[in-house]
Amino acid sequence: MLKSDFTIEVVDNVICLVDLNQGGTTITSNASGVVNTLQDAGYNLAEWPVIYRDTLGIWGWLRVDVQGHFIGFRGLGGQRDRDSAIAYVKHLCASLLNQEGRGTQIQHKTAGEKR
Repeated sequence: MLKSDFTIEVVDNVICLVDLNQGGTTITSNASGVVNTLQDAGYNLAEWPVIYRDTLGIWGWLRVDVQGHFIGFRGLGGQRDRDSAIAYVKHLCASLLNQEGRGTQIQHKTAGEKR
């Protein structure tokens, strides 16, 4: 099992992770494992977006479906400031919510699944 070293802070209903770069697997390389760790710890992944600062200091979005599964990455405009990244992801979530009419993370249909 891969291990990543990171801090967790919830700010304004956004889960903020910082990769500590201590020799473990990066958040980027272990995104599914990191999301599983958050889910096991009881974080509200269906409602709160998860952003992370990578080892280069750039913030990104770990996209998670409503079941709490990692579904991909999304850039946050190259943000290096946490508060700017939070504002950016909240804007993206609001835009997606308006477009799709569903929850913050936006549920994705899998093959054979009815909406």
